[in-house]
Amino acid sequence: MKKILLIIPTILLAILTIVFASIFINRLTLPYNSEGNYFSETDGIVYHEQSVISYGVLTFVLSTTTTILTYLTIIKTSKKQKTERANSK
Repeated sequence: MKKILLIIPTILLAILTIVFASIFINRLTLPYNSEGNYFSETDGIVYHEQSVISYGVLTFVLSTTTTILTYLTIIKTSKKQKTERANSK
């Protein structure tokens, strides 16, 4: 049961990291004008260049957190498996 409680947040954080990374890369590659704005004629939305920094920071924080949680999940599950194997012998 505890294994599932470690795996579910790891998967959710990984999904969030992928979402924010894709938004970050998409916004990073937009052709901004000299005022730092990009107007999408198809959507009617103005994108601001300053938001790229926020998405970059969010991506970095989420990817770091996901990496740490993945490492902890692997360590915890491997210790439990080793303990269960030792007890069964």
